[in-house]
Amino acid sequence: MMIDKQTAIVSDFEKSFKTKSGLSSKQVAQRLKQYGSNEVTEKEDGVVVGTLKRMWDPISWLLEAAIIFEFLLGKQF
Repeated sequence: MMIDKQTAIVSDFEKSFKTKSGLSSKQVAQRLKQYGSNEVTEKEDGVVVGTLKRMWDPISWLLEAAIIFEFLLGKQF
């Protein structure tokens, strides 16, 4: 069932490239209704979550460990 739907979509896509004028207004309206607009929604993270995501890699861990060792050894920045 899914393969048939994909084949139909590909077939429609190929047909649209074979015409010189592209999709008609009716086809555009139908596809917008069927598939929706071509948009990617972005989820915004908060300040804390964004900061933690940027600090979640081995390089950041190494830097954080170095700062902790410097503090434990009593060295000043």
